[in-house]
Amino acid sequence: MKADGNNPDDIPVLKLNVTKKYLTGIYPYSIMTSTFYPVHDNDHAVKVSFSAQEWCGQVYAQLNNREKFDVMSHSYFESEADQDFKLEKTVLENELWNKIRISPETLPVGDLKIIPSLEFIRLSHKELKEYKSTASLHSKDGISTYQITYPELERTLTINFTTAFPYTIENWSDTFKSGFGENAKSMTSTATKIKSLKTPYWRQNGNKDLHLRDSLGL
Repeated sequence: MKADGNNPDDIPVLKLNVTKKYLTGIYPYSIMTSTFYPVHDNDHAVKVSFSAQEWCGQVYAQLNNREKFDVMSHSYFESEADQDFKLEKTVLENELWNKIRISPETLPVGDLKIIPSLEFIRLSHKELKEYKSTASLHSKDGISTYQITYPELERTLTINFTTAFPYTIENWSDTFKSGFGENAKSMTSTATKIKSLKTPYWRQNGNKDLHLRDSLGL
């Protein structure tokens, strides 16, 4: 959690907040994932939290890095309702985005066991656990590409970022099997950076700051 004051035991982190808002027919979805990763790049993420709200209800999950990964999860689906369990520590997909911004040269590659993002697990109703995967990293013309493939999940995540510091993430794509049974089909979600600003956003929370959304292309 965010420290109220300075303490020798505090862990400096890079926090990544990912928010998504979209419609599926009449349903408005609002999703947020927060990942807190040590800036010293010497451990797994300290915490990952995920929440989603839509007209059927809301779900929440949180993973804490303790002796093991402690996971707490709640959902309005009966089979997923209230869960509290532990996972052995391994690579977290959520933390890899932070790692790209800090030290991409240390990204794990090859055959790996990765815990997929909390968002993917919830939206696909998969079990939260480690899955076999293959990861690769290569660079061309100033852009590095990090790709993770999950054979069992029929999913591939590709992230493109600048090879040189500050390793800005330029775009990404996520290809996965969507739907169930005979209606399932492979779909790809893509995203591209529009604009970035270095600014004290936490102070810009009044109507006078609305113009900054136009500056960001929002």
